[in-house]
Parts: sequence; C-alpha cells; structure tokens
Amino acid sequence: MNLKGKTILITGATGGIGSVLASHLAHEGSNLILLGRDSDKLTSLLENLDHPDHHTIYTCNLTSSTDRTELIKQIQKTHPKIDILINNAGIGIYKPSSDISPSEWKESYELNVHTPFFLSQSLTPTITINIGSCSAVQYKEMRTLYNSTKAALRSLTLSLSLEHPGKYTHITLDSTLTPFGPLTLKEKQKRLDNGMQYLSPDWVSEKITKILQDDKRESEYCLSPHCYDECGVWKKP
Repeated sequence: MNLKGKTILITGATGGIGSVLASHLAHEGSNLILLGRDSDKLTSLLENLDHPDHHTIYTCNLTSSTDRTELIKQIQKTHPKIDILINNAGIGIYKPSSDISPSEWKESYELNVHTPFFLSQSLTPTITINIGSCSAVQYKEMRTLYNSTKAALRSLTLSLSLEHPGKYTHITLDSTLTPFGPLTLKEKQKRLDNGMQYLSPDWVSEKITKILQDDKRESEYCLSPHCYDECGVWKKP
C-alpha cells in the first residue's frame, strides 16, 4: 500500500512509539489524525511533523466511554473515511491483584481493549493495527491486570482477522525503550547499558510502516529481541 494521501488515525500519538510513528507516516505523505490526552504535547508534535497542515489533532480521555463516543462523532463528521486505524494508546498497572481497585480495572480495559474495538467498529477503517504486547502470552506476578488486557486484545484482534481477512493485524511487541511500563526510561537505559536488550521506538515505527506498506500483511507479527527468558521462543499460533 502506498501510504501517501492515506488518512491514518493514531491513538496515544504523543507517547514514545506514537510520536515516532507519526513522524514516519507524515514523512510518507500520510494525512494523520492524532489522538492524545495532553493538548500541549499534541500541538508540539504537530508542529514538528512534515506537512503539519495535513494533520488533525484531538484531545480525548479514551478511558471514558462517554468521551470516546463524543470523539467518534466528531471524527465521523470531519473524516468520513479512515484508511488506517492504529490503536497504540495503552495503560499499564503493575501491582498485586489484591490491591487492584475497580476503577483501575475499568480504566485498563476501557483503554486497552474497549477503545480499539469500538473505534474500529464505529469508524470502519480499511485496516486496523492493534499494538499489543508479549505480555499477552506471559503469566507473571504483579501483572494480572495488564497481561489480561493484552491477552484480550490479542484474542480480539486475531478473531476479527478471521471475520475480516486482511483488515486486522496484531503487533506482539516486546519491551521498548520508552517510559511505558513498570520501569522509567532512565532505569531502562541503565539496564540497556548493562547488556539488556530493548527495541528502539524508531526501529518499531519503521517495522510498522513496512507492515502497512505490505499488501500481503499477516494477522500477527512479533517484534522481539527475546529480551526476557519468560518470553520463550516465539511460535506463531
């Protein structure tokens, strides 16, 4: 697929992966719809992209089903055709299961599972890319909530890919050098200096761009340097 002129919506656009991916896609000539919670960060991102006048930004709290519904209505009015939806926004809560509150549970599922589904269902993009995690196939203490949402997202995406061949792709992503997760960027950088492997946001964004350009894209890709022993050896389902 030639990405020039394609309308691409990215959630979590100001994050470590989202902002770099936006830069890659803007360079390809895509028209971007960028979603985030921080209007200042969105404005700054927009100003630094190629052809800023070709892109649109929306501030929204996607953990709120009410806000999400209103956002969908706005986008449907201004952008009746979405070529590609990239569900990149996510939240990670890492704590003992006994300490997880109902609001944390709801917020995690709203953003990590409900938002990808309902945006895709309502906006009917030609292609939907859901950014998942290798946590979907891991079982680890302190990650009951996060891992379960990522397992749900993976199952959701692969099921939809059977209903709609060629329209849904899941990215099973390993640890990336961003602030997301239980470690800060500084802590990750220290581990990296000591031999730990992390994916760079630029490398991940380049891979996702190439996946979008491939008309024979698969329903799932695993982007992983096998950072952790518990990831094991990846086997396609």
